[in-house]
Amino acid sequence: MKTVTINFEIKPENKDTERALLRAVNADKAYQALDDIRSLIFRPARKHGYDDSVIAKLISRLDAASSFDESSESLANTLIGELERLYAEILEDNGINMDHEG
Repeated sequence: MKTVTINFEIKPENKDTERALLRAVNADKAYQALDDIRSLIFRPARKHGYDDSVIAKLISRLDAASSFDESSESLANTLIGELERLYAEILEDNGINMDHEG
C-alpha cells in the first residue's frame, strides 16, 4: 500500500476561520479525549474499579451511606450510571458517534 501525504497551506481570513481550522485539525485529539473519559471514568464502575484513591474513597462513603437504604443499587453506581447516561446523551445530541466499529 502506498502512502500519500498531502500538504497545504491555508491562510485564514479572520480569527473565526483560524479557530475553526484549529478545531478541525484537533478533531482526532478531541475524539481520543472523549474516548478516554468513557474508558477512565465510566468503564471502571462496571469492570475493575477505580485506581484513583479519591474516587475509590468517595464511592466507599456513598456505598456506606446507601447501605441504610433498602435499594439493591448503591448510590455510587446509580450516580455513575446517571453521569454516563448524560455523557452519552450529550454526545448524541451533538451528532457524535463514539462506536469503534467505524
